[in-house]
Amino acid sequence: MAREILRIGKHSHHALQAQTLILEIEAAENLHSKLAKIERDARKKGANVAANNIILSLANTAPDSVKLEASLVEVRETAEEEQDFYNSARAAIHLARIYANRGESLPAEILANLIKAYQYLFGQRIAGLFDSAHSLLWDEFESNHDIPNLLTLFKHSSFNWRLDNKEQKEKRYASRLIALERKLLKVNILRSNADTAYFLSRSGKQLLLK
Repeated sequence: MAREILRIGKHSHHALQAQTLILEIEAAENLHSKLAKIERDARKKGANVAANNIILSLANTAPDSVKLEASLVEVRETAEEEQDFYNSARAAIHLARIYANRGESLPAEILANLIKAYQYLFGQRIAGLFDSAHSLLWDEFESNHDIPNLLTLFKHSSFNWRLDNKEQKEKRYASRLIALERKLLKVNILRSNADTAYFLSRSGKQLLLK
């Protein structure tokens, strides 16, 4: 199919995506440099989706660098402009992971974009990316001992996990939150706010009944 698209029009936006697919499938020599060239050509032609897909693909194996971070910022911004929220979310996760791997707190803008990505992925129920966004947010809130945001995050993620029969994830994160804040075990569920009450209800099922 990809080669058929190339025969139809080598310079179309679809052809640029087809070239990328062929190179990746065939594991071509100098794959990185060839994909980078296609990305530049795509950007010049205004084929931002094709260009963004290439950057996101390269980012999976690229070492941390100022250039990589700048490229991912460009991906997120152009994806937002074109309402390509899927690629915007992917870029936001990549950017947050860069800072997490450096052992740095997430800057305000990176955190805000990660939350936006989480909200999009929550609605779309894209499990793998959703779990990545959750994990990065959890680590950030946990490092700051931000109990209110951890409780809110637990509640929302729990909804999706239960739909996907992933209650083991609930157990893991409930254990982490209780280990961080033992005082939660002494809270009166009838007098607590909605997020805390939900956590106490679910953590009781996960930690005491299993």
